[in-house]
Amino acid sequence: MLLRQPGYFKDFRCIGGACTDSCCIGWEIPIDDETNARYQSLPGAFGERLRAGISAPKDGHFLLRDGRCPFLNRQGLCEIILEMGEDALCQICADHPRYYNRLPGRVEAGLGLCCEAAGRLIFSDPRPVEWDCFPVKGAEPSAVLPDDTAALLSARDTALAFLQDRRTPLYIRLRRLLAYAVEWQDSLDMGLPSPAGPPADDGAGELSPADYRSLLGFFAGQEAICPDWPARLQALSAGLPRLLEAAPDFCKALGGRLYEYERLAVYYVDRYFIRAAEDGELLSRVKFAAASLLVQLLLDISLWLEKGAYTPADRIDTAKAYSKEMEYSEENLAAFLEASWELDCLTSERLAAMLRLLP
Repeated sequence: MLLRQPGYFKDFRCIGGACTDSCCIGWEIPIDDETNARYQSLPGAFGERLRAGISAPKDGHFLLRDGRCPFLNRQGLCEIILEMGEDALCQICADHPRYYNRLPGRVEAGLGLCCEAAGRLIFSDPRPVEWDCFPVKGAEPSAVLPDDTAALLSARDTALAFLQDRRTPLYIRLRRLLAYAVEWQDSLDMGLPSPAGPPADDGAGELSPADYRSLLGFFAGQEAICPDWPARLQALSAGLPRLLEAAPDFCKALGGRLYEYERLAVYYVDRYFIRAAEDGELLSRVKFAAASLLVQLLLDISLWLEKGAYTPADRIDTAKAYSKEMEYSEENLAAFLEASWELDCLTSERLAAMLRLLP
């Protein structure tokens, strides 16, 4: 069994009460059966508290109180850890914000952007991302990857390599990524030979403000995790002419931090590209990467205009807010994948044109 993870993965530490947010607020967290059985049998006063804070002895979840996990104390610390240690956490709490893509004989791990400590690791290093890959001690011998999965892994590695080739402007790299995904989707759908590599950039169509407005309208229309999220996107749409006009100045002001958008693209490709091995849906996931960059870019420009500055903390907050709304809502993510085949603003050509906002 092989484990693959970005180099920064091993450095992750939950910052607990120092976090300005909390993964223990606003989420209805299911408890795996093994952990729930342990909670149900725990003696003493804390055992009684545990059972009172769980919805059911089986298939249960923590019962939120005013939107908070009942075991999150006023200092922002987990009382289960304080009382029983980290080994007593349910699987979701123990893993978060880590995610895992499981393939035959291979597990690929990463850190989700909904966590500010993870965001700090992802965005603080300007160097291209590197990955560690090593055998897991004591695991079963690695299974043989199916040929189509192995081909997708190779394509993903090719995409990650050219996304981080800074000799080419970022917007061209992103447009080539979309074109590469189009060719790969054709290969998956029609049994065509796998693309040898990303095609050359053939330019993009005219930038249309209506496309950005439609894009924002789609995202604003999804189920909101945070109540103010739709209003934030609607405000972007209302101020769109000013945002588009300010984009070049914002990118110039960001200067050496433009690599952060590269890191965003790498994150989405690394996390979602290989999921096409399950359902053949590659292009829609690459479109998600492009659309995610565009929405966050508009949020970034808006904040820069409002504050007169855009700090690394702002970057982490924007990525975290977007991730909560889209990546950690299965319904919203599924809605995007479906809409990517239906909405004009989500065609690869329109997305490529909109990416001209980036240098």
